[in-house]
Amino acid sequence: MTALGQAQLQNGLWQVGILTDSSSQRSPIGSKDTDATPPRILYGSYGEAPLLGLLWREVADPISEELVPNPTASKGRWVSGTSLMILTIKVAGVSQVASYNTATKVLTQLTFDASQKDFPFMFQAPELNNDLIFTAVLDQAQIGIYYQQHDQWKLVRTINSARTDRPYIIKTQSFIYAQKSYITYALSSARDNTGLGDIWLAAVDPRLHLEHQVSAPNPSQRRDPETLFTSSDTYIYYTETIANGNKVIHRCTTGLGATP
Repeated sequence: MTALGQAQLQNGLWQVGILTDSSSQRSPIGSKDTDATPPRILYGSYGEAPLLGLLWREVADPISEELVPNPTASKGRWVSGTSLMILTIKVAGVSQVASYNTATKVLTQLTFDASQKDFPFMFQAPELNNDLIFTAVLDQAQIGIYYQQHDQWKLVRTINSARTDRPYIIKTQSFIYAQKSYITYALSSARDNTGLGDIWLAAVDPRLHLEHQVSAPNPSQRRDPETLFTSSDTYIYYTETIANGNKVIHRCTTGLGATP
């Protein structure tokens, strides 16, 4: 049986426990808003084996729990500063990007082409007057960057793997640093997470000419890049699978510098 855990800092000490009414739930993603909005999480709810749906709630209020109104909803992420989450849904067998407004309860499909979408992220881009953009992995081969034009979301740029021996893109995360938008992503030699991989960083704005590997050059299975800002540098943490099957967490510098 699974449940959601919670860690709270109280009087300088971390208190760890189980979130109320969170049985058979897993993979929580928290909101990151710093205003008065109550902290929220979205997560998957599971039966004996299959995913039953994507749900969300306020962390401190289990009664607020609601189900995203599409049984295929997956890969959800909160959109900071809004009541939106971005996610994927299945439409005629194709994984498409959609948004769900938790205030209006409206689910909106955003993409319609035939490529399979994964790992969508939506955020306000400082380079575009803080307009919303989103990124998504397309067919595990490209990162697509989308911008809304005339009430339609248009694919305005793609980023391909820079290595022929690592042609697959299997995980991405977007972040803002010093009023610029960046994407960190994992390249792999195989589609199924078993291949050799590297962690890369690219700027959303092509005029910055920034696209390079940030992990070590030695061959290894690297996955799941996550960004952490500190007073000394901006780091990307990632998971490495070593020879005995155990996982080790590493960090590497982005070269961007400390939190401005």
